Amino acid sequence: MDKSILEPLKYQMEHYFHEVTKEHASEEVSMKKRLSELTKAIEKVEERYFLAGDMEKETFEKLIGKLKAEKRLISEQLVRVGSWNSSNLSNYIDRSLEMSSKLPEIWTSSTSEKKEKLQNLVFPEGIVYDKVKEGFRTNTVNSVFSLIVELAEHSRQNENGENSKKYPLSLSAESGGFEPSGPFRVHTLSRRAP
Repeated sequence: MDKSILEPLKYQMEHYFHEVTKEHASEEVSMKKRLSELTKAIEKVEERYFLAGDMEKETFEKLIGKLKAEKRLISEQLVRVGSWNSSNLSNYIDRSLEMSSKLPEIWTSSTSEKKEKLQNLVFPEGIVYDKVKEGFRTNTVNSVFSLIVELAEHSRQNENGENSKKYPLSLSAESGGFEPSGPFRVHTLSRRAP
């Protein structure tokens, strides 16, 4: 991997991580709210069955099973969402970049099981063979590897003096582009001579 793209790549990965964790934070709040609602609902159902005795056993078991299953599912999702932690982010990024720069060596020295895991890491939606084109294709590539390729291509174009219209470090910009920060003058030119 070209050393000149390491710092921009680290910066972009940190930025991406922080954007993703913002989304996860809002998901976490709504999951915790739903978990609290489920806990209260379970308590009410148990009260009605055990204390008030106004619920049939079959109804109780069906209802409590459904509520507890949903609670378990949300708890599992909450663990996954809550596992995003930035305390060792720099170390994770450094290890990721080190690993990604050694993919060919890792691939050739790995067992079939590890190759499958590596393939799923790079191509999250898998790869398929296209009989017509006689080649492999994929719908998506892991965003980290996509960014590496874009930065490497941009760096190569700069070295060759090519004018690249694709700027990979502007991934956080909206698709419409940047708006001017303030008003600017518009000069109208006339074709008539004075």
